[in-house]
Amino acid sequence: RYMSGTTVHVAKEMIHNVATVLGYKQTMLFLDECIADLYEIISTRISHKRALFDLEHSRCIEKHFGLAVLATELLKSCEKKQNRKKSKTLDALASTLIPLICSDVLWQLPSKSNLFFGQSDQPGSNEQMGAALTPLQNIDMHPLHLQSVSTVEKTAISFEAYNGNGALLVCLMDVVSTLAKNIGAKFDKFIPVILYPLIQKTSDLNSQSVQDGAHLALTIVSQVTGHSSVQNMLIANYGYLMETLTAELSNPYRTEVDLHSQAICFYSLHNIIEFLLKSEGVTEDKDVLETNLVLLTDMQSS
Repeated sequence: RYMSGTTVHVAKEMIHNVATVLGYKQTMLFLDECIADLYEIISTRISHKRALFDLEHSRCIEKHFGLAVLATELLKSCEKKQNRKKSKTLDALASTLIPLICSDVLWQLPSKSNLFFGQSDQPGSNEQMGAALTPLQNIDMHPLHLQSVSTVEKTAISFEAYNGNGALLVCLMDVVSTLAKNIGAKFDKFIPVILYPLIQKTSDLNSQSVQDGAHLALTIVSQVTGHSSVQNMLIANYGYLMETLTAELSNPYRTEVDLHSQAICFYSLHNIIEFLLKSEGVTEDKDVLETNLVLLTDMQSS
């Protein structure tokens, strides 16, 4: 994140050499520990009612961001070292990492300061923020804070924190993409776990860099799992998506956590429709596609 040119190349080579010395199994364990540590760090901040958008959080992300980068590079160092035994190890790693990465703790970090308020998230365009961007409201961006927002004191907004959260999310999506490349077609079994979370990140609720990262990850996952396009992957997993969307939107309890999830779901639903509307040259039956679009549109309007 803070290096460029030859420095980056040398650092990556060093990590790859470390992976070679450690060996495949130890590298996978080390990689898993990196993501687990990152999860624990953010989880601790949440449990201690710390803001996820202030200068303190920005410094926390700056300090620990390297864990995600290290995990990505360790994973990339193992791309050409596959055999049957190592594939089983990689499958086990993915089964552990993907749920951690897609957990609310990491996946719902706010990357955009105007999540529910309509103001620009660009520095210098904060004239009208005022009370609209108090931590008590912005803390609502993370569902795990919703039960105890009254204990959070007002804290200054830090755009660096939002940018850091966004950079971390993009790096975590790179971990997912690299896992998909390493596992190949068998990554198809992880689609039900990763598809809806990635679609969430393509919505306007996220920064542009996060949206771009999600689109790239969706493209890579669709390619390695044998789908001709992201649209075809969505259509092939339409039943799973409908179950997820229905469960989110029809929750009868209507707690603040439910409403937060439903807001994200509504934006995600819009993006699914947009994806399918661009389904030119899809291999699936056109009548089925049209029926699916009608069902999704009805769900959106209701």
